[in-house]
Amino acid sequence: MTGIVYHEDYNKYDLGVDHPLLGDKPRRTIDFFREKSLIGDLQVFKPAPAEDKDLLRVHTETYVDKIRRLSEKGGMLSLDTPAPKGIYNYAALAAGGSMLCGEKTLREHNIMINPLGGFHHAGRSTSSGFCFFNDIAVTIEHLRGKIKRFLVIDLDVHHANGTQDIYYEDPSVLNISFHQDGRTLYPGTGFIEEIGQGEGKGFTIN
Repeated sequence: MTGIVYHEDYNKYDLGVDHPLLGDKPRRTIDFFREKSLIGDLQVFKPAPAEDKDLLRVHTETYVDKIRRLSEKGGMLSLDTPAPKGIYNYAALAAGGSMLCGEKTLREHNIMINPLGGFHHAGRSTSSGFCFFNDIAVTIEHLRGKIKRFLVIDLDVHHANGTQDIYYEDPSVLNISFHQDGRTLYPGTGFIEEIGQGEGKGFTIN
């Protein structure tokens, strides 16, 4: 059984007309499924936002508070990541969607899709690359206790540097990132010799 999570507010995760991340991608994904007559084969679920307790399992309190403050007036999270008003809510909703996907795969669903997921440039206390909360890590920590070991396969052309930073010393998460060479593409990391450290050595693969 296959499902997808979707909320109309997903489309408010928009960083501006002059920014490459426009807010209509989730809606366009749903429209594509409808156009191809695939939506009838998918169960659609409406997510709820991740709560502070969920975000704080991954991110530092200082970092979460910074995004909350930026969300009130607008500003810049990093050089390439503007933080428009309300972004805290939309980013938390995206993370909540991935959490719901994780819950559903533990029950009756073989595949779950979040069209506003995969924010792999968000680390514990820093971020860039249009990412605010690392929904992958938030989902992993949400499922702790039910699952002991996790596998992350990241197929984005950019290195999953945030996810790597979070789990670089964690042997319970095998993090595999397929991406273009960091010498020629942002974020300039993810080389084959980066394999984890401490107890996590060997559990990072680039």
